[in-house]
Amino acid sequence: MGAKGDKKFEEILEVAVKEFTECGYENATMQNIAQKAGLSKGGLYHHFSSKAEILFVLNATIINSIKEICDRIDLRPTPEEGMNKFIEEYISFWLTKPDELQLYFITFNYAYKDARIVELYSSSNEYIRSKISLAFEKMNIKFELQNSQKIELIDAKARSLALMSCLDGYLGNLLFDTQVEPVQMIKEIQRVFVK
Repeated sequence: MGAKGDKKFEEILEVAVKEFTECGYENATMQNIAQKAGLSKGGLYHHFSSKAEILFVLNATIINSIKEICDRIDLRPTPEEGMNKFIEEYISFWLTKPDELQLYFITFNYAYKDARIVELYSSSNEYIRSKISLAFEKMNIKFELQNSQKIELIDAKARSLALMSCLDGYLGNLLFDTQVEPVQMIKEIQRVFVK
């Protein structure tokens, strides 16, 4: 397999995203990917052993970018600022990568047939939700310290799952309804989840 930073490897991935989004995963072929990348079929197999491997690498690349966005939550002065920035960056990331967004949703149709992709998404979801939960827990602690009255605090784990479901639901909607203004949506999600 090729390596990230290898120009031909990156070109193959770009071509594969287009092939998967234009033809669907099931109808995409290694032959078409090779041809569009200017390779022989054997040349493509030098970099990737299968179409499934290409899909896995594409999704791993996307997930690594999302994890980097998530890791920046802790770099902000307050958990609220970190969460607000996360929401903004998460949506902005996908807005700049419409083909990858489409691929993200295409992958869900195929994912349950590939244990590696199931594991990739399972472990990354756990990682992302744990980072978000930690920020929500910090907000709970801050709230407790600032308020002497007893009040029910948020369930950080449930709220992290709700936030990610909301974000991904909004992104899925973007594939069909481009009329929703992203800046307005970011502010509304921030208001609902962070305040």
